[in-house]
Amino acid sequence: MFECPGDTFADQIRYRRKWYSIVDSRSSKEDLDNPNEFLRELPVIPELATFAQVEHQISPLFSTKEPFILQDLEDINVKIGDPIRLICKFSSEEKVTTTWKRPNGENEDVEVETNETSSTLLIPESTLSDSGQYIITLENEYGKCSSICWITVITPPGTPLDFTYERLPNEVIKLKWSAPTSGNSQNLWYTMEYKREDMSEFQKAIHGITQHAIKISQLQQVIYKFRVYAFNEFFCGEPSEEIVVNMNEINNKNLMEISLD
Repeated sequence: MFECPGDTFADQIRYRRKWYSIVDSRSSKEDLDNPNEFLRELPVIPELATFAQVEHQISPLFSTKEPFILQDLEDINVKIGDPIRLICKFSSEEKVTTTWKRPNGENEDVEVETNETSSTLLIPESTLSDSGQYIITLENEYGKCSSICWITVITPPGTPLDFTYERLPNEVIKLKWSAPTSGNSQNLWYTMEYKREDMSEFQKAIHGITQHAIKISQLQQVIYKFRVYAFNEFFCGEPSEEIVVNMNEINNKNLMEISLD
């Protein structure tokens, strides 16, 4: 007989009586032929559930002696200086040996914690040399499996280069520059700022530029200064050198129009 839940003998007797009454009322040839389906359909008994203990845990759909990965490593972008934490969850009925491979093997400030269901790699403070491919291998005498991810450590982008302008017909100027280093990122945008001679600080002209040039028209008849800087998902870079554009030869306009090249 299975072990009955209950803190006292009276609780156990009450549980068995309830159980048999349900079984007797639900039993049929079909139920007996499909015991798993029968047990799945049994109703919950609230007064018995008060002392029944239920444990919740993640487990594979089948038992396996060889290592089986439940949660793979994931690709991530990390701001330089921030920690890198990688977690791989797995299952195996037998003891598993875990091995981590990483690009910066010389970094000794790495913590690895492994238990029966997961392995975690932690780098408390990331550096640029921590970018690259990470591999965890799980192995025992019954099998072997691996999980791979790519870590990208993002740094500030460089300063836009060769910032110049040229005058076009119809009182239009074209500002252009060369791309800087991206800070190890696939994403790079630009912000153009301007300052008239009567202004004390630069103001944004346009934000989120993806090209390396813009056209500006209808400027006032004053002297302007322009500069551009790059930014990625984590950092803004240093602004470029300022260039001076003298618009005194152009008729005075109150509006400034900007268009992407």
